[in-house]
Formats: sequence, C-alpha cells, structure tokens
Amino acid sequence: MLRKFGQVVLATALAVILPGSLAAQDYRLITSKTDFIRQMANKTITDHKGGDDSKSIYHDDGRLTGNSNSGQFIGNWTWDGTGICISGELVGKWKIDPGCAEVSISGNTAKLTWRDFAEEYFTIGN
Repeated sequence: MLRKFGQVVLATALAVILPGSLAAQDYRLITSKTDFIRQMANKTITDHKGGDDSKSIYHDDGRLTGNSNSGQFIGNWTWDGTGICISGELVGKWKIDPGCAEVSISGNTAKLTWRDFAEEYFTIGN
C-alpha cells in the first residue's frame, strides 16, 4: 500500500516542480539500471528549490541517503525495468512506502516522472 502523503512529503523534502524553462528541455529517457548508475549514482543530487538545500545520493549498491530542511533520509532504490523505485524513511519521523519514477536526463538536469504524482527536477553534481 502506498502512503501518498508520505511520498508527497518526501518529494517536498527532496525536490520541487520547476518553471517551464527546464520542463521544455530535451530529455533522454534512462532505460537501464546500468545507464542509471552511470548517469546518477554516487553523485550529489540537489533539488531546484531555493532555500530547502536538499541533497541526496543514489549509491551504486542500491542505498539512498540524503538530507534537507525536513531531516535526514535513508532508504533504498531499485530498478524495476522502466525506472527507479525508492523506499525509506525520514529518520525519526516516518517510513516512506515505495514510489516509482521514470528518469530522464538533459545535461546536468534529471527529471523524475513519478507514477503517482507530478514530475520533479534535480541537478546532478559530482
């Protein structure tokens, strides 16, 4: 059972929806776990929301770690054949049931198109 409220809170903690300029870019869909690891693993991923200072890392071993103004996030990610699925918890607050998204890349911007709610944008760092 998906906890929609938990997913929305996690999304708020880790990312936000952007204005049309980033949405209008040409994005290439990531279609394999190998490509996802090559493009996104072990890099600092930040959201595009000013003031939240959210950062996360999709580790190549399937762990997901991060922090934001809402607190520390720990969890796991898996590849389900068409995108990533995450689960985890905001430490000391609540557990997050899995949420899945297709991932697309344009330059150093990643777009996650969630299956249960709106798409979100992240900057891929080093």
